[in-house]
Amino acid sequence: MQISLFILIFTSLIGVLGLAYAYHFRNRALTLGAESLKAALSRTILKKEEDPREPSEKEWREGLDDLKMRIRRGIMIAAASFAVTLAACIAVSIAGLIHWGLSLAGVSILLACAVASLRLLSGIPRALEKSLG
Repeated sequence: MQISLFILIFTSLIGVLGLAYAYHFRNRALTLGAESLKAALSRTILKKEEDPREPSEKEWREGLDDLKMRIRRGIMIAAASFAVTLAACIAVSIAGLIHWGLSLAGVSILLACAVASLRLLSGIPRALEKSLG
């Protein structure tokens, strides 16, 4: 019982801390402004910091679309993992294995926080898209 409670508390705490970090990162990124976000995206698009040229409009759009697609894919994977883990948690608890159910509940909370964190971070590409025009 003690180990399953430890797993529940530990994984829940990691999930909540990750969510708090994502919230802080999002707010920090949005307060830095559009120029800072554009500079970060341009470094990602050009893959080099020493490349002096400015990315074209097409490269901006492709990089932004790729970033949004990666975040969407991450949300879908995390949400599917959360659903499977939650279903396993419920099934194991109904079967009478309460200790395993508590452990899986902690993992479910961790994955729910991951989904929420990714949803928060999806606001950054939208803000950058608005600033680009």
